[in-house]
Amino acid sequence: MNIHITPQAAAVIRRQGGQVILFEGRLTGCIAGNIPAPMMEVGRPRQTPDHYVLMKEEGVEVYLDKALLSYPGTAEFSVVPHRWNKESLSLNWKTEV
Repeated sequence: MNIHITPQAAAVIRRQGGQVILFEGRLTGCIAGNIPAPMMEVGRPRQTPDHYVLMKEEGVEVYLDKALLSYPGTAEFSVVPHRWNKESLSLNWKTEV
């Protein structure tokens, strides 16, 4: 898995401590059931350090869950406009076709 962080997203993450975790979470639904998917969280990892690969991108420490190493594509962190002039981080996982 490749990592791409836009400059705007990097600035938001740095303001919140400069660390982000990219981990294998679960999407759930009525029809599809339980599907593994990349998810993010700003902050220090909750798991032990050997659970992650530490990468640096745009001045941000990215803790990449080793479970995601085999995922194809790119995880792109960006900022999306939000109500009341606030910023929200967004994770978009793009697979190559």
